[in-house]
Amino acid sequence: MSKVVLFGGNSALGLATASRIMETRAEVTSCLRISRSNDSDICWNPIDSTSAQKTLDSISFDKNDICIIALGQLGTIGGLLTNEAFDFDGEIENIFWINSLLPLQIFFSVVHKLKSAGGGTIVVFSSTAAHPVLATNAVYGRSKSFLEGVVTDFISLNRDEFKNGVQVSIVLPGFVATPMNLGRTPTLFSTSVEHVAESVACNLGRKIIWVPRIFQVVEMFLILPPLKKLAALLVLKSTQNKIS
Repeated sequence: MSKVVLFGGNSALGLATASRIMETRAEVTSCLRISRSNDSDICWNPIDSTSAQKTLDSISFDKNDICIIALGQLGTIGGLLTNEAFDFDGEIENIFWINSLLPLQIFFSVVHKLKSAGGGTIVVFSSTAAHPVLATNAVYGRSKSFLEGVVTDFISLNRDEFKNGVQVSIVLPGFVATPMNLGRTPTLFSTSVEHVAESVACNLGRKIIWVPRIFQVVEMFLILPPLKKLAALLVLKSTQNKIS
């Protein structure tokens, strides 16, 4: 028997994904939720790196366990593509800590633990916003892009680390109706929490999971320089309209 270990235990996407995995895989029988909420299985302070590492050190992983890293912070909506609304004394640093550095701290620790245990799966939630041609939020997108880039490069440069049964899936959802997106206007190809959870459960172990999959086609199509420039201009115009 194995378990799901969910970092981001209050995340709508994380909870739905963990539940769907347990529904579709009989061998997965429990979920360990880690969040800053007192009703979690493990309550931690994710802002404090030392405290976060102590929590990581206290969690044991067995063979075939599944770790879901579902952490995210949007930041000020008014600062999508401008500097005016951002608090440079802390907001950007907090966004990058929650979206990039803390998930990477978790990722590296769990890779080592799963390798020692004999294998398992890590699910890392990124975003289509990590891809410039699809992004509508510059700071959030760059923080997710950093996370995705480091995870991808680490796998490429340390292939031996992943020959003992450790699998990594990077999930790239588009706009999802979650509490984090409350008050925001849905974008093209918006999807649901249930759709994301189903896609991850059905494709667990796949390197990249686009949700919906049309984004993979869009990304390949728009990577051509003229179309990429046009897409960037359209995103800029749309965002400026929302801000004004």
